[in-house]
Parts: sequence; C-alpha cells; structure tokens
Amino acid sequence: MVAEAPDKLVFNFIGHTRMQNEAQVNPQLLLRDWQAEGALLIGGDIDLITGYLESTIQAYDEIFAFDRPNTMVAFGNHDYQ
Repeated sequence: MVAEAPDKLVFNFIGHTRMQNEAQVNPQLLLRDWQAEGALLIGGDIDLITGYLESTIQAYDEIFAFDRPNTMVAFGNHDYQ
C-alpha cells in the first residue's frame, strides 16, 4: 500500500527573532500557534543569550516546542555565547 501525499506541504521559516534586550521575547512570536501546521524551521539568534539561562531556553521551548519532530533549529552565535 502506498501512502497518499498530502494536499500541501507547509514550511514556516523564521530567523533572527531576538530583541535588543536579552531574555525579552518578541511579542510578535506570541501571536501565532507555531505547532499548528507543517514544519517549523528556526534560524539562528533566537535571543541575545538563548542558552545562557535555562529559563530563557524554556520560554522559547514553550513557544516553539523544540522537541516536536517537525521543529528544526539552527542556533546562531547569540544563542550559545
């Protein structure tokens, strides 16, 4: 049996979402349910210091669901300084 192809493939790409103040979530990110459909491709520089505080990475995990199979992240220089 061959699986049917979906009617459409959805890829959502966002990158460089950081604000000028560290650990400040861009309010535009909260306006959408990023897990609702398709794949989410996140470019680098999510925050000024994404990996510095566990609370920062957890805040973005709540928004993007990093452990979701359809979520792919490329960390940039500001994510792991």
